[in-house]
Amino acid sequence: MKWFSVVLYFMLCLYPNTSHGQQVNLDSLWSIWNDASWPDTVRLKAINSIAWDGFLFTQPDSAHSLAQLEYDFALDRGDLKWQGKALNIQGCSFLVRSDYENAATSFDRTLKIFEELDDKEGMANALGNLGIVYKNKGDFSTAIKFYERSIELNEAASNLKGISNNQKNIASIHIQQGNLSKAIILYRKSLKIDEQRDDDRGVAMTLSGIAAIYETQHDFDKAIEYYDRSLSFSEKIGDKYLTLAALHNIGTIYVHRGELEAGLQSYQTSLKIAQEIEDMKSQANSLDAIGTVYLQLGQETLAVDYYQKGLRIARKLGDAHIISSCLNGLGNAQFRMGAISDAIELSNKALNFAFQAEAPQKIKDAANSLYRNYKADGNGKKALEMYELYIQMKDSVNSEENQREVIRQEYKYDYDKQALADSITNAEAQKVKDAQIEAQEAKLEIEKNQRYALFGGLGLVSIFSGLMYNRFRVTQRQKEVIEVQKKEVEEKKEQVEKKNHEILESINYAKKLQIAVLPPAKVVKEFFADSFLLYLPRDIVSGDFYWMENKGDVSYFAVADCTGHGVPGAMLSIIGLNGLNQALNEQTLKAPKDILTSLSATVNRHFEKSDATVRDGMDICLCSLNNKTKKLTFSGANNPLWISRENEMIILKSDRRAIGHDDLNQQFTQQEIQLQKGDTIYLASDGYQDQLGGKKYLKMMTKVFRTRLLGLRTKPMEEQRSVLISDLDAWKGEHGQTDDVCIMGIKV
Repeated sequence: MKWFSVVLYFMLCLYPNTSHGQQVNLDSLWSIWNDASWPDTVRLKAINSIAWDGFLFTQPDSAHSLAQLEYDFALDRGDLKWQGKALNIQGCSFLVRSDYENAATSFDRTLKIFEELDDKEGMANALGNLGIVYKNKGDFSTAIKFYERSIELNEAASNLKGISNNQKNIASIHIQQGNLSKAIILYRKSLKIDEQRDDDRGVAMTLSGIAAIYETQHDFDKAIEYYDRSLSFSEKIGDKYLTLAALHNIGTIYVHRGELEAGLQSYQTSLKIAQEIEDMKSQANSLDAIGTVYLQLGQETLAVDYYQKGLRIARKLGDAHIISSCLNGLGNAQFRMGAISDAIELSNKALNFAFQAEAPQKIKDAANSLYRNYKADGNGKKALEMYELYIQMKDSVNSEENQREVIRQEYKYDYDKQALADSITNAEAQKVKDAQIEAQEAKLEIEKNQRYALFGGLGLVSIFSGLMYNRFRVTQRQKEVIEVQKKEVEEKKEQVEKKNHEILESINYAKKLQIAVLPPAKVVKEFFADSFLLYLPRDIVSGDFYWMENKGDVSYFAVADCTGHGVPGAMLSIIGLNGLNQALNEQTLKAPKDILTSLSATVNRHFEKSDATVRDGMDICLCSLNNKTKKLTFSGANNPLWISRENEMIILKSDRRAIGHDDLNQQFTQQEIQLQKGDTIYLASDGYQDQLGGKKYLKMMTKVFRTRLLGLRTKPMEEQRSVLISDLDAWKGEHGQTDDVCIMGIKV
């Protein structure tokens, strides 16, 4: 029997007194955000609440865009704390969409900010969220380290919610690893905190986790009892994530009881909710579970279809746990259809991923399938080997120690609740007596205050009369002062206008200097005849830049995005261009990874002597192309490389770090790929996909941008450039350009 329990624990909220699903008055919050008369902190709190409570768990891409508005506003005012909060929301938006790489980058940036502020609660939440990222990626040992560090900081900050959330997340890992005795202890501790805080969402999650333990122990009556309680709390607070998890797990209980149609219906409802909220991990789990039900119903073709859909999503997520389950399901389907050798191959792959995920339950499932497969294939030695592994894993999951600990914790919990109830009853009489004394003291205090107020009022009347006369004399003098100030203001206005004109002329001259150091468009064409360059600064000068050089048969080219835009970004771009030229021409470095390492050191040297902390750097995509062999080498800092090949977009991921102010002992990595005729290479900054616009004034987003590029693959390069410009103009409409834009396209 396969197991599909899903316990979802999402990001730790940066604000202990809020949770997603909370009802907020968005109109009121928008009114505050758009009203410049409110203090900056109040406006930042409003936009943060809009993003978190209004959009994060229903429209995560919109939440990301709103958090960017919050970040930019805080950045302009030099407010690090609110920058950290905005980055936390962006990390959570990536986490909701199962984009673990970008989520980790955002949480790393969040952690650095709160470390600089020595904000323990902020650091704890960032560490907890990093734990969730690594847990979902299947790196359990790293995840637990992050959770334990988060608990230590939450204890120092007396943040009970943070402690409880981390306990739940560690417990869920122990379930997957078969350590049920550890899991039940942590769940009981967490439940005690959640009930103490009246945290309905926390209670719902903990109940679901406890139910999963009983399910693993085959105690289905207890499991369904806890899952039903979890579903009630989830529906009460309108939390779709917890609702879909409870429905999925209830479906699993139906399947264990042999009620396959009821189980299938629960799984399909869970899948529908997961698709509505774009929860990829839950979609993969539900598809895997539906495949298993169809397999038990004897509908192997449908089972294979659902397993393959789930496997595709799981591979994108890099989730070894779900990959193992889907592969083993496909192996079981092949066995049913008589393809023994295919079944053995698939289940062996499932076993490897199960070991990678450190999941005893999945190891047990794959070993059981392989035992049956090898036995049918006549390989007795392998069959015995797999049977022994199956028994070993079965014992670790269902050990007597685990069962005893579950029962002991259940009775301990009931005893603690009764003891608490008794202590409350004994304290009631004393509370009544104390309340009577407090009421009498309050009455005497009110009477005393009323006497003071009467005497004070008479004194104020006398004072007010004197002030009125004095105010009249002051007003006359102010009128004379205003006339003098008016004349001074007009003179200063003329001075400001003159100064602005001089500044504008300086910036225009800086533009000429920047254009002079950038390769002209015709040079790009000389390097690559079939190419285009789209370079659109947001302001007069740009923080984005591009670079090209030839060394023999090898062409080097890059697109970079410096921190900020306008004059600060342009100044940094000059440092970047000089650093690239120095690395290639003076240091004679050839490998892109070495060039980036040198560039990072160059940028760092420019700022290390400053008394102030400079947080600037750049993201970059750097390539070298051997024009004879057509072998391309890529190295990147936060910027990936896209290669359009026929009907697919190949993505070469970059290192999750920026150029400048990083660990200089850490080397950049690089990747090689053999290009084929017709391949199109795209290097881009994030300005195009981050442009705000459309009906809801949201970001275009990377997925839409990539899809657009893939659709343009057959068109001439200059036509691609024209279409991209037209699409950008249509998207932003009447709104201004959000960021600098730089895109380079090269066709092989």
